[in-house]
Amino acid sequence: MKCHRCQEFVLSGETLVHWHGKRGQWRMLTERAPDNTTADHLHAAFAPMARAISGLEKALE
Repeated sequence: MKCHRCQEFVLSGETLVHWHGKRGQWRMLTERAPDNTTADHLHAAFAPMARAISGLEKALE
């Protein structure tokens, strides 16, 4: 995970399961936000990682 210039990088289904769990945690945080402004901020903060998870899903198909 500390490889920044690796030529070969392996992602597994286990990695995907881990990030699905994280995505669930983020959703719970945004659902519990005290107001819409905070929820919108959290959604924006998590958006890049959500796109990465979607890319991982596509790569593993």
